[in-house]
Amino acid sequence: MFSGGLIDAVTQEKAIFFKDRHPPSQGQSVFGYFRWLTKIGIEFNSAYPSMVQATSRVLFVEGLYYGKLFAEYHERTKQALTAMIKQAMELGEVDPSIDMELAVMIMEIWTNAITTYILNEGMKQKDIMKWVRSAKTQERIDKLLYVMEYGLRKTESQFVSDL
Repeated sequence: MFSGGLIDAVTQEKAIFFKDRHPPSQGQSVFGYFRWLTKIGIEFNSAYPSMVQATSRVLFVEGLYYGKLFAEYHERTKQALTAMIKQAMELGEVDPSIDMELAVMIMEIWTNAITTYILNEGMKQKDIMKWVRSAKTQERIDKLLYVMEYGLRKTESQFVSDL
C-alpha cells in the first residue's frame, strides 16, 4: 500500500536523522523535553519537507491517522504523551486536576498544528531550513509551545488557593 510504504520511508529517515540527536540535559522539565522534541522534529520536517507534506496529507487530510490503518501508531503516540503528562504531574509541573485524556489531546493537536504551520509557511520560503532556524520563526514556535504549556501548568495563584 502506498501510504504504508510512505510511512515506512519516513520512519527509516527519522531513525537515521535522530540517531545522534539527544536532549541537551537529563534534568530538564517535561515541558523542556517536549520543547526539544518538537524543535528537533521541526528540523526533520524542514530537512524533508516534501516527504513530510506527502505523509501529512495521507495521515491528516485523508483522515487515515485517526482510522484503523494507523490506529497502532496513533495509540503509541498517545501512550508516549500520557507518560509525559503523568511524569509532569508527579513532578508538580502539570495541574493534577487536569483530565489526562484532554491533556493528551491538547498536546497532540498542538504538535500537529505546529507541524502544519511549519510546512505551510515553510514551503513558501526560498530556504525552509534558514526560515525555520530564524529568530522570528523560533520565537513563533516558542510562543505556540508556551500557550500549550501554561494552559496545562498549575499557576501560583492556584497553589495558594488550594491551601
